[in-house]
Amino acid sequence: MAEKKSFDSLILGITIGFLLPLAIFLVVYFTKYNSGVYIYLGLKNMLSTIVPKVMSLCAIANRIPFYIFLQTSRMQSVKGVLIGTVIVAALVFLVFLLF
Repeated sequence: MAEKKSFDSLILGITIGFLLPLAIFLVVYFTKYNSGVYIYLGLKNMLSTIVPKVMSLCAIANRIPFYIFLQTSRMQSVKGVLIGTVIVAALVFLVFLLF
C-alpha cells in the first residue's frame, strides 16, 4: 500500500477551495468598493452588478492551489479544490439569480 502524502486530504482541498476566493473577495471588496458612494447606489444594485462579477473573478484564484496539488500528485486535495470551486460557482449563480 502506498504511503499517504502530507497535505493530501479532501477536507483540506475543500477548505482551500472555498476560503481562498472568500478571502480575496473580502480584500477586494474592502479596498475598492467600501465607500460611501455604494451606499447611495443601493444594496440591491450592488449585489446584482458588482458582487457576482468580483466573486467569479475570485474563483479563478483556485487555479494556483489546484495546479500545485496536481503537480505534487495530491489527488484528494485536487478533488477538494474542485468541489470548493463548484460551491463558489453555485453561490455566484444564486446571488445572480436572487438579486
